[in-house]
Order: sequence, then structure tokens, then C-alpha cells
Amino acid sequence: MTVLSDHAVAKQKGGSAVLDIVLLHGWGLNSGIWADYKQLLQAQYPHWRVHSLDLPGYGTQADKPSSSDLAALASSCLERAPKKAVWVGWSLGGMVAMQAAMNDARKQIVGLQLIGASARFVTGDDWPQGVDPAIFQRFADELKADYQQALEMFLLLQSGANKGARVLAKKALASIAQYNDPSADTLQLGIDCLAKSDLRPLLASSDVFEQLPVQVVVGRLDRVANGEGGRLLAQQLGGNLVEIQSGHAPFLTHADDVLGALTSLVADIDC
Repeated sequence: MTVLSDHAVAKQKGGSAVLDIVLLHGWGLNSGIWADYKQLLQAQYPHWRVHSLDLPGYGTQADKPSSSDLAALASSCLERAPKKAVWVGWSLGGMVAMQAAMNDARKQIVGLQLIGASARFVTGDDWPQGVDPAIFQRFADELKADYQQALEMFLLLQSGANKGARVLAKKALASIAQYNDPSADTLQLGIDCLAKSDLRPLLASSDVFEQLPVQVVVGRLDRVANGEGGRLLAQQLGGNLVEIQSGHAPFLTHADDVLGALTSLVADIDC
């Protein structure tokens, strides 16, 4: 886990500059997943303005058409995001954030924290560091059949045996349930996006990340994303790697650790 220097802590605790933070959720969920974590950020750093954006087809954007095209999802988020913001992308949201950074002609993004993310989410002939797409398709079918029940099982799986984390997972489920469920088409488009998206060639040819501060957060116990994919991503982007003894959603189960890592990233950004 990243340990902050006294200087970094002092810079953030004592600073008064306004900073925008954009949170992007993963596939199948909505911005409600960030509810508790967003409150933590705002309590610790009142001068941070925290924006939890919904991907098209989810949450507040449930009436908007979704897409299986990563660039289209990224463009939609860029249009709604504030300027000069640090983006925090989780899972599919991490892939969207990376694509957005490469599309970011107006330089709206000043830093990236990528949680449970990878350049390619599913396995391929030259990419064993992914997950079997059949697993996601099976989960998509379960969500289509009974969204709330499948989502509850997923969140409880991420929380592990820790009683406190399971309580947080239940709270997250309640926050997600405040919005309309995504349609079956939206869920399938998300699966299609994860199955076909491969950012490796774009990342290899882009010079965006040479100047953009990047941090990759990997859960060592992640049973959704392949941790090795996250480690390789940090190497490819030249970013800092933070490993936490957590599952796929460390901002739920290890929120203080994730915030500590974010604070370290922010301390290195000249906003």
C-alpha cells in the first residue's frame, strides 16, 4: 500500500485549491456504487468537488442509448465532465477513462486512477491475463433474469467474509437501487464492449500518458479482473502500481487505502 510522505499529506490537508474528481463506475452498475466513497472524499477534502458520472444507459443516463464502442462511451463522459479533473475509473470505467484520456483534445483530464482495470479485459490468443468472456455472459444473463438478486450476490462476493464490508455492500446495493435498472440491451452492449475492446495498440502508440500522472490499483484477491493485467497496465503506462489485499471493489472494502493512494496521486499533480 502506498504510504504518503508528510509533505504530501500536508499539501492536501492544508491546501485550499478546488479540485474536481470524476468517478466512473463499472459495467452493469451505476453511480450509486460510489455513494459511501464519495461521502468519504468530500468529508476528508471539502475543497474537492466529486462528480460520479453514469455511463450511457445507466443510472441518471438510463434513458440514453448505450454503446459497445469504447470511444463513444468516452466521448459521452467527456461532454459531461468538468475541466481539469482527476478521473477515477473502476473496471469498465477504467477502460473508458483511458480511452477518454486519448480522446481528450481539450486536456480536461489531469490525472488517472485506474481501479481493477486492464488494457484488455477478456482473454485472447496473445492475452492470457484476462478473464473468460463466458463468465461475463453468464453474469449478464443472470442480471437480465433478476437484476437486483444478481447484483446483490456480486457485491457480497466482492466484500468477502468481512462483516463490515458486507454491510457496506448492502448500502451500495440500496444506493444503486435508487435508479432505474439498465435495460437488457444496455447490459448486452456492455458485455460486447468488454469482449471486443483492446486498448493495447492505442496505448502503445499514444504519447498522452508520458505527461499524464497515472496510478493503477490492483486487488490481490480480485476474482473478476486479472490482477496481472493491471500490473502490466501500470508498466505500459509508466504509472504507479498500488496493490491492496482486496477483491474487485477496494473502494468499498478498503476505502481508506484507496483514498490514501488517490491523495498520493493528487499530490503529484500541478493543478
